[in-house]
Amino acid sequence: MLKQRTLARWQRAGREMWTRWVAGYETSPETRPMPPDCDCLPQATGVPLPQPVSSGQALDYYRRKRRWTGRTPVGLAVWRFKYRDDLDAGWQLVFAAARLLNEQQTIDGFECVIPAPSSPVFREYSPSRWLGEKLGETIGKPVVNDLFVRTRLCLPQKELPSFQARRTNISAVFKVAQNKKRHIVGKRALLIDDLSRSGHTLAELRRALQEAGGGKVLPFAFTAVRGLRRGL
Repeated sequence: MLKQRTLARWQRAGREMWTRWVAGYETSPETRPMPPDCDCLPQATGVPLPQPVSSGQALDYYRRKRRWTGRTPVGLAVWRFKYRDDLDAGWQLVFAAARLLNEQQTIDGFECVIPAPSSPVFREYSPSRWLGEKLGETIGKPVVNDLFVRTRLCLPQKELPSFQARRTNISAVFKVAQNKKRHIVGKRALLIDDLSRSGHTLAELRRALQEAGGGKVLPFAFTAVRGLRRGL
């Protein structure tokens, strides 16, 4: 049954895949209300993002230090939200991130929230955009969507075997859309992503923002992967 559903999904896709690679991912609005138990994740202290993203942080690592002990609570919430469409887990991540930013007194250090563009895969919503919009609503900051455009095609970062390959693959892929520059010129921004593997994507997006005239950029991921892990 699963194979039949997957095959039918690909057959319906048609030219949609190429369109999403070139034009970017368009998400549908999500109006589901927050669940009553959305503030149930353990308190996160924050962990540093991989080396290419200096001064960036994540809520927690995706897996525990010993891989066979499983995912962290934050990693499990990201997995449920991203791969099982569990929006309750998404709200848990949003509240945990808002709590961490408030405790670190960094909310007043930026003026807008910028979600990273999602990979062009077939989902009903973009995970990073959903998280960015809900986080912006929670902390009272404007969200700038559809900011980045792709200049060329590239391979999915998670499929590449080395840091050097990932850096080369993502180099100069993004730029800020001309009609969106006025929203970020001189502004301090919180650049967020749902999951950071090597840090090169966030580093490339920060470069594109600063080249377009943006101010200080604080990279933030909801979870970070230890090393080059393909399986999540």
